[in-house]
Amino acid sequence: FSVPRSQQAKQVRLEGEVAMAGVYTALPGETLRELVKRAGGLTPNAYLYGAQFTRESTRREEQKRFSDFLSQLERETNESAANLSGRVTSAEQAATAQATLVSQRDLIARLKEIPVNGRIVLDLDPKSQGVDALPALPLENGDRLYIPNRPSTVNVIGTVFQQAAFLYGDDLRAGDYLKKAGGPARFADKAHMVVVRADGSVVSHAKGGMLFSKNFEAVPMYPGDTLVVPSYINRTTFLRGLMDWSQIFSNLALGAAAVNILH
Repeated sequence: FSVPRSQQAKQVRLEGEVAMAGVYTALPGETLRELVKRAGGLTPNAYLYGAQFTRESTRREEQKRFSDFLSQLERETNESAANLSGRVTSAEQAATAQATLVSQRDLIARLKEIPVNGRIVLDLDPKSQGVDALPALPLENGDRLYIPNRPSTVNVIGTVFQQAAFLYGDDLRAGDYLKKAGGPARFADKAHMVVVRADGSVVSHAKGGMLFSKNFEAVPMYPGDTLVVPSYINRTTFLRGLMDWSQIFSNLALGAAAVNILH
């Protein structure tokens, strides 16, 4: 039966570069920072900026919003198929319309497989170190904190000549890694390039603010970041492009929210 939140047991999972990783029962009023201290703190290899903090209540809310998006996409697909079938005048056009409908429904099925993990960006400084850098965040039942070791690479994916992971350099910026990947390919949409940070946040070329809007290639990069160079997508090819990118985001485990950075 339901009891006050303060009396509810809160099981929290600590994983990765934590001295005594495991599942803990949080004490009443205990924060994330205090719990990690009770677990012995962090190891010397902990990369706080790449910490992944997920929450079940946030995951449920994200799942609801993503399901609403998929429902809308499915309605639009069915309406488009109905309108298209009314304009079919030959067997060839009918076959093309059927193939389009199948590909769009395949897209929806694949989008449903994209993970919704409920990640919360902790807004840490890239150079953060030590337990005290963690926020004094109140805990909920089902919370999970995973702290990786410090990666040594930056990823470049998308419409470039060579998708790869490149060694991180302190003085290298987005443009430097773009050059290492051979630069944008012919159909790259450079106006919508994004950097997916190791902490889960996103820096967009289109909405990066005055600081980087005119020179996105000057964006600083940190270990574990990913530079994404999308293909130019017009409305007639949007669904095909979204299908391709949904697979990339699924492979990177960036979550359902990453679909929103496409356009």
